[in-house]
Amino acid sequence: EMFDSGTEGNAPVDIHPPVCRQWTRLRPFLGSAMLCSAMALAVMHFAPSGGSSMQHSLPAAEIRTFESIPTGRATLYCWAVIQPHGYELASMRSQCEQHVGIFACDAYTVFSDGDSEPQDLCTRESTAGTLAVNVTARTVPIPGPPAFWAVQKDLGTRVLMNNNVFLRAWQHIFQEGMYMANEWSVKVDADAVFVPQRLREILDNDERLNVHDAAPGKYLLNCWRYHSMQGPLEVLSRAAVTHFQENLPRCQKTMDWGHYAEDIFLSRCLRHTGAVPIERFDVLRDNKCDWRWANCSRDTAAAAFHAYKDVDALWSCIGQVDQVSHILEEPAKDVSVAAAD
Repeated sequence: EMFDSGTEGNAPVDIHPPVCRQWTRLRPFLGSAMLCSAMALAVMHFAPSGGSSMQHSLPAAEIRTFESIPTGRATLYCWAVIQPHGYELASMRSQCEQHVGIFACDAYTVFSDGDSEPQDLCTRESTAGTLAVNVTARTVPIPGPPAFWAVQKDLGTRVLMNNNVFLRAWQHIFQEGMYMANEWSVKVDADAVFVPQRLREILDNDERLNVHDAAPGKYLLNCWRYHSMQGPLEVLSRAAVTHFQENLPRCQKTMDWGHYAEDIFLSRCLRHTGAVPIERFDVLRDNKCDWRWANCSRDTAAAAFHAYKDVDALWSCIGQVDQVSHILEEPAKDVSVAAAD
């Protein structure tokens, strides 16, 4: 009885994911995320040493936070969209192994554009009650038409038209509803260094942001040059995500949604439908917005740095941030990360 039966009379009903009625808290790998106890019991086996172990082999979408867990600090649902091959996948795998970036959020999803099957990111030991469990994080495929380069007519500049890709991710987020269990939703570009610990400090200490979240919600402006919300770090309150979901059909009807960069479409939709922009230009260091290149060791307040187009450069920045903010943990002995394709 832990799951909905998935039937109405004799007719099967397709439910993705199944609705679980009993959850087990997983720590430390997934922060405040929960694993369905029925799933754990179904795949548990006993190791030769006599200790209990479990290899979780279900899609990443089955490991989620489905309840609001009070923590005394801002809770974050973080997500990214990656290409299925190359440095973006390798970067996510390395960050997953070290539990940094979006993997240090309260819940996360890594969407894979162009894939039809999930890909493993990393496997780490966690705990579920008294059980030691190995949990494998996987990508969530969002196959469909690819992004393309074209001129944004009203801007007169050539941009990557990727709104169609990101709306597939948003539809998954809306349907799954995990953002409802966390106060803030954060989209991070795959080539950005993200420090959720610093973002929580900003959200907790800003009196405009740490108040009750009511419709139509709030979102952060992170670029002083364009007075905009740039794509490397998109921070929306829970009410703003719901507001975006409710107004998306209206925005698609009034805007040529298939010919937009995703951050431009999202920003305009939120602004035109009444969501409240909050200026926090210190949250992101982006070479397209700042007059200088981001300095990962000196910019001690920024929660994200952009852009790093290879894994070595990204980890160089993470290492500099760690010297200031101590974001890296000791590597777990049983971590195994698949090699990049």
